Amino acid sequence: GREMRHSIGLLLICTLLAVPAVAAPDGAIAVIVNKANAVDNLSGKELKAAFEGYGLPGSKDSNIAIVYLKGEVENKFNLKILGISSKKVKVYWLKRVFAGESDLRKILKTAAEVKAFIDQNETAIGFIPAVDLDDSVKPISIDGKKHDDPEYKLQ
Repeated sequence: GREMRHSIGLLLICTLLAVPAVAAPDGAIAVIVNKANAVDNLSGKELKAAFEGYGLPGSKDSNIAIVYLKGEVENKFNLKILGISSKKVKVYWLKRVFAGESDLRKILKTAAEVKAFIDQNETAIGFIPAVDLDDSVKPISIDGKKHDDPEYKLQ
């Protein structure tokens, strides 16, 4: 009896301690572009349009590569910027492909892969956890707020 209750209590404590590691990562998501890209700031609306495949402001080419970091960061980004789940984003792109357009998404597994791809592609836009930023790419602000601003959209 008492041994069993003690084990269950311990198991419960261990389970509760493990939960934060499974939850979505805390911290800001940095939206990044190639250092040669002229874009420094996008409004939330322009960012949403870019990730819906409508290109970047000032760019004549709407065929920009849209780079996603797979997983929890992707889910948080999609919900906060596009207002829909990752599953619905997939459906959105499938519909566009059926309409004869191309799927502009590039879905990568690590922040390092995202940075490397954007470093090689002047017209690409993507996102990574802000903690993974380095000088290989350029973070842009959203609505005039940088990723370390408390009012930044992707905190």
